[in-house]
Amino acid sequence: MRWSRPAPKPRKSVPNVGEHTVQSGPLRGLKLWVNDAQPAFREMIAGSYDDHIWKAMPETLAAGVVPDIGGHIGYHTLGMAAKYPTTKVVTFEPNPANLGRLRNVEMNRMDGRIEPAAGCLVRQQRLHGLQPLHQHRRPDQFWQLFGKRQSAVGCRGLCPCRIRALGDPGVPVG
Repeated sequence: MRWSRPAPKPRKSVPNVGEHTVQSGPLRGLKLWVNDAQPAFREMIAGSYDDHIWKAMPETLAAGVVPDIGGHIGYHTLGMAAKYPTTKVVTFEPNPANLGRLRNVEMNRMDGRIEPAAGCLVRQQRLHGLQPLHQHRRPDQFWQLFGKRQSAVGCRGLCPCRIRALGDPGVPVG
């Protein structure tokens, strides 16, 4: 079988990564370093990303520590720091690539109130949450465990994941 015309050549996608100002929501006016070609990041820039979460959170919060489990690029970390100015936000992120993306915190000059923590937080020091696979099979992946389901999550290079449990010394709770 012959095709009537040749297949189109794939287009090269040009990353559109840059600094963007959030337009509305709890992060309004804050800066994010994201790729606005991706739908989730466009929602973050618009201020509508995870809108249901912000609506469910209390209007005010007493001074204390707010944990952000899985900091990713710092979107929720920045939102909690902006929404609750009397709190300190500790963001736990085990993936080194995502930990580097937390530069969004530095861009917004909230680093005095936000503490990035390389590692993950689990309920108990057992097989819950993320475990570095160098304890298991591969040094470039984590096991992500949800009850009896598990999946491998890739990361770049050896993951310096520090697993901390609620109640361990040095883990702020409350």
